[in-house]
Amino acid sequence: MIGFLGHRLLHTVPVIVGITLASFVLIHLVPGDPIRIMLGGKATKEHVAEVSHTLKLDRPLPVQYLTFVGDATHGDLGESIIQRRPVSGIVSERIGPSIFLLACGRTGLSTTRSAC
Repeated sequence: MIGFLGHRLLHTVPVIVGITLASFVLIHLVPGDPIRIMLGGKATKEHVAEVSHTLKLDRPLPVQYLTFVGDATHGDLGESIIQRRPVSGIVSERIGPSIFLLACGRTGLSTTRSAC
């Protein structure tokens, strides 16, 4: 049993790397500059450069990815640009209901029953 679990955990590593890498690439393929969108159309080049430096978006893409992965392994998922709050806090607020829905869906319980 321990060998099976170890084998399964070993297979999750490339899956997690693949998901994070695919997400990172897709986010950077979206047209438009997220800094300009965040600051509005009247932002100066200096202000855009300052925010870009603060968010570490002025670094090469491989460095940005490795920084993201390193921070994520320590629980730092960054800050939401829209809500201006730590993403880890936003995720922690929503993980309970998500697990509840997952558990109800896995057991096949109807939402009209008292358990769910």
